Amino acid sequence: MLTRRPPADPAAPDFQKLAADYQQALVRQVVPFWLAHSPDPAYGGYFDWLTTTGAVIEGDKFVVRQAQQAYAFARLYNTIDAQPHWLDHARLGITFLSRFAHGDRLHCYDQLDRLGHPVAQATTNESDAYTLMAYGQFYRATKDDEWAMLAKSLLTTVLADLDDARTEMMSVRVPTVRNVRYLRDWVTGIRAMISSSHLLDDDSWKDSMAGLVQSIQQLFVDSRTDTVRSCVLSDGGYINTPEGRRLDVGLTLQLVNALFEYCELVPNRKLAQQVAGWCLYTCEQAWDETAGGLRNFVDQKAQAATEPDGYRWAWVMVEGLLALSKSYLHTRHADCLKWFRRLHEYTFAVFPGAAETGWHLAVDTQRQPVWPTKASPLVDCYTPMCTLADVASVLQRIR
Repeated sequence: MLTRRPPADPAAPDFQKLAADYQQALVRQVVPFWLAHSPDPAYGGYFDWLTTTGAVIEGDKFVVRQAQQAYAFARLYNTIDAQPHWLDHARLGITFLSRFAHGDRLHCYDQLDRLGHPVAQATTNESDAYTLMAYGQFYRATKDDEWAMLAKSLLTTVLADLDDARTEMMSVRVPTVRNVRYLRDWVTGIRAMISSSHLLDDDSWKDSMAGLVQSIQQLFVDSRTDTVRSCVLSDGGYINTPEGRRLDVGLTLQLVNALFEYCELVPNRKLAQQVAGWCLYTCEQAWDETAGGLRNFVDQKAQAATEPDGYRWAWVMVEGLLALSKSYLHTRHADCLKWFRRLHEYTFAVFPGAAETGWHLAVDTQRQPVWPTKASPLVDCYTPMCTLADVASVLQRIR
């Protein structure tokens, strides 16, 4: 946790100009690629595989990616500019999801074929969570109660699943079986809850959020070092394995951003200071001094890597930029600004495409694109679009 506030940097950048740069990157570099190339006019929804020029690589459709893209465009419509073609683009995904994504008891599949036939069941809560987020944003844009009802039903399912996992965690007593809990499930739950604040009464929303935050603090935060673990034993215990020691950089930054958003809705200065400390620790541990950028994983005991980590993902960098801008907004700590500058310079030098719209998904340590694709089941437009918009908004608030 940060315990001091250094004096403000007298050479601080022009935050309003920086905010405009981020909004221009969003509107001119990222959004046009997806509007032009991702819609599937024949069967609805979006193509999940696209080359750097926007050519379609035929394949299945993944419910999380369909939902994230629909959410992103509905959110742009609600928060940036109510452009009808943004809402139409969101509607394409929303309609596809409502027709094909749901199986028994409203649970969402993980994977569909191009026509919408189920291919694979979901094994995490992400399909349900991001689909409810998409429905909730679309309801906010259209005021059509159908989408609010679907979102509320899915939210109940997501929260019940997390509660079941928490209850199971407290009751497990079998010493010969390693039962593991993953931070990703709780981060997804928090993001879904934050996006659903307009769907619930204030007290119910606050109670549910407080329970999720408390679970994260109890399960995944090491009280001795105040660091975040990405997976733990069922009772919150430490796992001394490469997976258990791993600092998951992108996931930790997602958690930081979600908790900052919570602190803005329910003011909590102590928590804001704590998560700003997690942000700085993550940047300090993950920065690649040789090639630049944030590594994806760090062994928190400094043991040798057990898998290659030579890629630098755009989504991790923009999550870092948002976390650092929020950290500076809440603490005015000079180190937050120092790291923001460093990461900003790297990100904007490396990821925008030189000859086409859209950002590169990932680069190697020589700053060259890793794949000839700009959309895949691994990542789509969701994080760059939503996060660039959020960074611009945060920078506009810094005075």
